[in-house]
Formats: sequence, C-alpha cells, structure tokens
Amino acid sequence: MLDRFAAFLDRHTKVLLTTHENPDGDGVGAAIALAAHLKASGKDARIVVTPALPENLRFLDPMGWIEGFEPHGVHRDLASWPDAWLLLDASEPHRMGALFPIFEATKADRACLDHHLKDAPKGFDAEFTDPTASASTELIYDLVRPRIGGELPAVMAQALYAGLVSDTGNFRHSNSTPKIHHAAADLIAQGVHPARTFNALYQTATPAKLKLFGRAMEG
Repeated sequence: MLDRFAAFLDRHTKVLLTTHENPDGDGVGAAIALAAHLKASGKDARIVVTPALPENLRFLDPMGWIEGFEPHGVHRDLASWPDAWLLLDASEPHRMGALFPIFEATKADRACLDHHLKDAPKGFDAEFTDPTASASTELIYDLVRPRIGGELPAVMAQALYAGLVSDTGNFRHSNSTPKIHHAAADLIAQGVHPARTFNALYQTATPAKLKLFGRAMEG
C-alpha cells in the first residue's frame, strides 16, 4: 500500500493536506510529518484544518504551516490550488466538516490515508488504508523512515511521536504494538522528549479547561 501511496505523491507537485474536523494529535501529527517530507522533496505542500488548530497541538507547528480554514477569506479559492488533495486520518469525506463542499468541487486528484477499519472509502480517486496500523502517523513513519536513513528533521520526529502517543493513549491502549514501541524508541533516540510531549498534549490549560475546572471547584 505504501508503495502505491509513494507513487501517488510522486505524481503531484501541489499537495493539500487536510484531516477530519476538530483535528486530533494523530491527524495533525501525520499532516505535519508528511508536509515536512514533501517540502524536503521539492513539493509544494499546504495544511488546512477546520475550524482551527487546537491549542494543545500548537507546539507541533513551530513553522506556522497549519492554516485554520477561512471560507470567506484566504481559502475562498482553495479548491483550485492543489493538484492532489489528501485527507489524513479519515476515509469519509464528510468528516472534513466545512471543508467538504470545497473538497467536492476540486478538480484535484482526491485521496485518503487512514488506519481505521471502515467500509470501502467512497468519493476518492485513490485510497490508502491499513487497519493493521495503530495510527496514521505510523503509516507516515513507515513511509519516510526508509527514505531518511539518518537523522529525521526535528519537526517531523516530534509530530510523528505525538501522533503515536495520541492514538495509543500514551501507549496504554490495546493497539500499542511492539512495532509502535520500536518506532517510539527510534523517535526518542532522535531527540523527542516523552514527558514534554505528554505535558503539551494533555496538560495544556486551555480556557475551556480552566472554565470547567472552575465550575468543578465551585461545586
């Protein structure tokens, strides 16, 4: 499957990366890591999320690559920009929320990369799914690691690790396979800090969390 996916990427020069509405660590991590790979390969890659990048995931985007969807602003003509539109960590187009009508209107080649077990994806020109994977970031790791034999870019390693953490519940869930642990060990060896990643993902004090905590204390 990954050979087909690599060939799909090779055929395109302007790749738009999106994930499901209200993105999580795996979707964002996969997008950041893949964008880093594409940019290093000379591709033009953009990431657009809806409605916006969650506060606890902002540490994954030090380069400011992620664009929060603005349908009446800079993204009014988004459908015409890419020659490939890739939905990450989802295989149902409607899960893009407000991006879905633009996805339907684009003339770009439309594809998905996902690890969830679902019915055959519909609405795509190509689909790349592997339900044996624990996370979409695992699939991106498997794509890029053989192609980057030495040190990974720091932003890529951090994004991949955060995605693995996010979709395995910090390696507590049943999908925490030996393969995932080997990948995590490699990323830690590349310089990723597990404690800092955990704190950023799960202990970021967002306004909503603070409000909820205040209500609990009042009770």
